[in-house]
Amino acid sequence: MPGTSAPLPADFSHLGDLVNDLLAVSLTGVIFYTPLYDPAGEVIDFSFAYLNPAAQRMMRMPERPPLTHLQQWPHSKQHGTFAFHVDAFVSGEPREYDVSYQAGGYDSHYRLAARRSGSFLLVSFTDPAGQPRPPVEEALHTAPAAEKTARADAEAEQVLARQLMQQANREPEVRGAEPTQAALAVQAEVLNTARRLAREREAFYQVFEQTPAVVALLRAPGHRYEYVNPAYQAFFPGRQLVGLDLAVAVPELQEQGFVALLDRVYQTGETFFGAELPFAPAGANGAPPRQGYFNFTYQAYREAGAVAGISIFAYDVTE
Repeated sequence: MPGTSAPLPADFSHLGDLVNDLLAVSLTGVIFYTPLYDPAGEVIDFSFAYLNPAAQRMMRMPERPPLTHLQQWPHSKQHGTFAFHVDAFVSGEPREYDVSYQAGGYDSHYRLAARRSGSFLLVSFTDPAGQPRPPVEEALHTAPAAEKTARADAEAEQVLARQLMQQANREPEVRGAEPTQAALAVQAEVLNTARRLAREREAFYQVFEQTPAVVALLRAPGHRYEYVNPAYQAFFPGRQLVGLDLAVAVPELQEQGFVALLDRVYQTGETFFGAELPFAPAGANGAPPRQGYFNFTYQAYREAGAVAGISIFAYDVTE
C-alpha cells in the first residue's frame, strides 16, 4: 500500500532494518530500477524493483509498479530523462538532472540524482510540492493561462461594450448632446480593463527583464522574435532580434540544429527539454565564436486552441 513501510526486495535484505526504516521515513522519493536489455545487450528500458513510501505518494504509484519506466512515462525520451537514467547506469558514475515534466497527468519540476548499485539503478528525486519554480519559470509556465484569462476578459469586455452601446443607441438622444450614462459606463469599463491587463503584462515583463535566465518569446512557424530579455540579447550584442525570424536574426542557431527542435515543438506542441547542450554564438566584430552550454526549455503556447508560438527559457551552465 502506498505510504506504508514494506520490506526491501530480497537483493537488498542484507542492508538491514536501518536502511529500510530510513527509506520509509525519507521525504525524498527513491526508486530502485532493474535494467532491461535488447539482444545486443543495450539498455532499452527499466523495470521497477521498489519505490519507497515518499516516491509512492509523489508518483501516485504502488511499491512495485507492473509497468516499465517508458510505459509509465512515454515522454521520458523526449525530455532527456531516459538518456539520463541509461547514462547513470552504464557509466557507473553518479549523475544529477533537472527536469520539468508536463505530460501524462504530471506537472512538476523534479531534481533527480542517480547512481548504479550492482545490478540496480538507484534514483532519488525531490518532492515537487516542496520545490517551487524560479519566478521567471513560473511566469513562463503561467503566462499561457494568464493570456487565456486576459483574452476571455477582453472578449467579455467587448460583449459588454456592444450591449451598452446598443442600449445607449436605443435611448432618445439629441445629436451632439452630452454622452449618456450608458456610454460613459462603456468608457469606464474599457479603461479599467485596459489598465488591469497592462498591469498584468507589466508584471510578467518585469520578471523577465530582471532575471539572469535567458528568455525569449517566438511566434508563428517562422519563429519570429516577439520579445527577448536583456540576458538573451547579451548573447547577440548589436544585433536586431525582435521582429525578425530566428533563422534570419541568428543563423548560427539554424546551423547548429536548434531551429529543427523549435519546428518539432511547434508542430507537435510537446515541450522539449535540453540538458547541457552546446551553443556557440558568432562573435561580435569578427571575434571567434565562444561555445557555451545550456539547460533550456522550448514550450509551445496556444491561442484559440492552436499553437501560436514558443517560449524559450534557458540557463547558462558553462561553468
